[in-house]
Amino acid sequence: VHCYRAVLEKILVTRDKDLRHTILKSVAKAHQMSFKDYAIKATSNLKTEFASSDFDTPEVRKELDSCWEVVVYYTIRLALAPLLETVILLDRCVALLEAGHHNLLLPLFDPLLSPRNQILFAVKK
Repeated sequence: VHCYRAVLEKILVTRDKDLRHTILKSVAKAHQMSFKDYAIKATSNLKTEFASSDFDTPEVRKELDSCWEVVVYYTIRLALAPLLETVILLDRCVALLEAGHHNLLLPLFDPLLSPRNQILFAVKK
């Protein structure tokens, strides 16, 4: 599904740069349908008209063949996101400490509920 969305995004931006990050219609069971069917349903709420042939070109098939690149990128992104967020929070802690403000970074709730479970307390002098 991520690959379908990435390829569709590329088609949309090629057609009109204003369509970048456009909200598309949700498509149930997208993993069970062809890309052409997915694209037609996902773009049904857009004002821009698309022919079904727009979604079945050699370029589109080539992009869909490299689907694993999208999966690998997305997986790495998901794996590194909590680490990056922690580094950002620790950097803010250090910046506050350097400015003379005592601070504390605490887990607010179970990290299994959400990886964004940290809260940064600071005392202004």
